[in-house]
Amino acid sequence: MWYNTDLGSCYLKTESLPKKILITTAIMAALILFVFYGNVPNPNMILIAGLVLCSALFGYGGGITAAVIMFGYTLFFFSTDHSFTQFTPQNMQKVIVSLIGIAADMLLVCELKRAEIREFKSVNELNAALGSEAASLNTIHEMLGSGKWSMDFDKEGVMVRVNWSDEFRRMLGYQSREDFPDVLESWSDLLHPDDKERVLKAFHDTLSDYTGQKTYDVEYRLLTKNRGYRWYRAVGPGGWQTSTPSQGQKTKTHTFSGRKGSMPPLRRANRNPLRWQSSTSTT
Repeated sequence: MWYNTDLGSCYLKTESLPKKILITTAIMAALILFVFYGNVPNPNMILIAGLVLCSALFGYGGGITAAVIMFGYTLFFFSTDHSFTQFTPQNMQKVIVSLIGIAADMLLVCELKRAEIREFKSVNELNAALGSEAASLNTIHEMLGSGKWSMDFDKEGVMVRVNWSDEFRRMLGYQSREDFPDVLESWSDLLHPDDKERVLKAFHDTLSDYTGQKTYDVEYRLLTKNRGYRWYRAVGPGGWQTSTPSQGQKTKTHTFSGRKGSMPPLRRANRNPLRWQSSTSTT
């Protein structure tokens, strides 16, 4: 997926409001001491950096606090004899301009922070939904006695990996990648000699179909680890490719399978590059 859930959680984890205010006050106080005792001629350039930082870190809690502190120092800096209330006409204009700039910067950064948090919340909700959907699909596969498997392809349409699910391995009596590796031969070498040519032809015909009209739906015998040959049914919709391999446009189609006689209609799901997926069930 696109985003790491833990990373999203880090962005969503926020400090309490009092702590935001305390940290922001400490940052802005340190910057004020620096510009004051360092005789910085244009302190607002330094303080605006603190405003942006606190707004980006803490949103409105930090942004408003930093803006108030910065505006207070602006009044101190531009007022006559640092009175906070007396200003020359020229300095009053500077105060007004500074106030507008402080408010604009604070609002802009805080709104960006709010949008960022909203996006990460959406990502986390999506990840949670996908996790729930995956768990539900696994439960369905277990109930139906089926196991899913998929294949990854490079941009030239060449198969680079087969992904056998744990459910599929267990159907055949295997436990892990060590005794049933993620290669096509792990499955094809177990096909019954009388079924192998027919099954592989249907398999390759489906993969080479660019129209999406051909469905992979075959029954065959597989040699299990401890129970001899047993009958299985494999189902997978075509159309994993929407163009010729030279164009490098490949898509994934999800499948849903069950026991013979209770197979629901295939449903086309969202497409992502470089994968074709099927599932196998006992018959």
